[in-house]
Amino acid sequence: MSRPRVVIVGAGPAGRGALEGRCERGVELTLVDEGAGLGGQGWHPRTTPVDETLGAAASRELGERARARIEALGSAFEHRAEHQAIALYPGPELLVEHRGRVESLRPAAVLLATGAHDRILPFPGWTTPGVLGLGGLLNLIERHEFAPTGPVVLAGAGPLLLLAAVRLVELGRPPAAVLDCAGLFDLASALPGLLGARSLLAEGRAMLAVLRRAGVRVRRRWTVVEALGDGRVDGVRVAPVDAHWRPRLAEAVELEASLLAVGHGLAPEVALAAGAGVELRWDNAAGGWCAVHADDHSTSVRALWVAGDGCGVHGAELAWLQGARAGLSIAHELGASMADEGQTIQGLSSRLRATQRARAGLEKAMAPRPGLLQAVPDETVVCRCEGVTVGELRGWADRGATGITGLKMATRAGMGRCQGRFCAGSVRALLEGWGVAESGEPPSPRPPARPVSLGALEAWQR
Repeated sequence: MSRPRVVIVGAGPAGRGALEGRCERGVELTLVDEGAGLGGQGWHPRTTPVDETLGAAASRELGERARARIEALGSAFEHRAEHQAIALYPGPELLVEHRGRVESLRPAAVLLATGAHDRILPFPGWTTPGVLGLGGLLNLIERHEFAPTGPVVLAGAGPLLLLAAVRLVELGRPPAAVLDCAGLFDLASALPGLLGARSLLAEGRAMLAVLRRAGVRVRRRWTVVEALGDGRVDGVRVAPVDAHWRPRLAEAVELEASLLAVGHGLAPEVALAAGAGVELRWDNAAGGWCAVHADDHSTSVRALWVAGDGCGVHGAELAWLQGARAGLSIAHELGASMADEGQTIQGLSSRLRATQRARAGLEKAMAPRPGLLQAVPDETVVCRCEGVTVGELRGWADRGATGITGLKMATRAGMGRCQGRFCAGSVRALLEGWGVAESGEPPSPRPPARPVSLGALEAWQR
């Protein structure tokens, strides 16, 4: 009798957590990822020089140990690198695209460990060439040995802001300015929780020490309010913010910049989950729309589990633990449990709760606040794919087009090739700021979750 097959979508920390140990439990595994190697965005091998005085982050050390264990498995699982998951149907049936060819996979169960992407709230000029996300900048530096020339300005909030600054220092290209919306008082409220996660606290202190040695100052309670330039960025307007992160525009100043990297945290990647019918909930501190799941990471959709940043962005270690918990749940569902299951689950659950408690205060302190969008002028683009502006959305909201779906039908915001991955959260934040009662409605993406050629679909036989 053939063994049941499980498909894991995503080779980041959550996918790797599910993969470890599952091969010995009588389950065939296929790992699907759009990247060329293992690790996802958080645990991929680095190609750039490292500041030895910084030391290895605890999550990075965990990732290296996990990578060694997975490499030791050899051919015990199927790794489909550079395969893009584009749709998920009941059954389950997963559609993947690879080099212009679409294929259907029909496993016994699917685990979505799809990670997250940059979260950028709109401001004038944010679509100008030379503006990118903090995660995008880190990806270019760490995977492609990108070394920017000219002054670089970093802005936003969250751990990626400091990490990007440190990476630039390690390259010998320290940033011209680092603007953090969060103030010291905001971060102080997170200290009680961080005392339970000493490694996370030590990592933050080490990064700040690297920046101090390089003469890089972090301007707290400051943000970027406009990217300047004709055809590409050549400067930025920046301003201090109040406790609600509303910019004080009368105090704005201009800085020279050839590149601007911005990030207000990360947003969960939920397109496949939502398209399959998984319920979504809004959690601003966790990045926005998150996939809803049970304690064992199963969903209300048959044979479908979710883990990692797609359930809320809480860092690589928590994603790895969630993946491991989901893997145990899947194995149990398929009749591949082992004698140590109960003890292992208890240990994982305890670590999950402790890690969540430690990060909760920090995530709340760094989550975007409503004032950040209150000063954005009407001509600012919100939906890049369709060119929809703040003014258009406001006008239709005033006419009664409430909720994301109503505005989508009226303006086409979210109908472009990204299907609202980058603008749906901003639309919701604007509606909430305008006091629209139905702003809690989640987006509803449709297959394919990623752009795919008609030629690839033409050759597909379901």
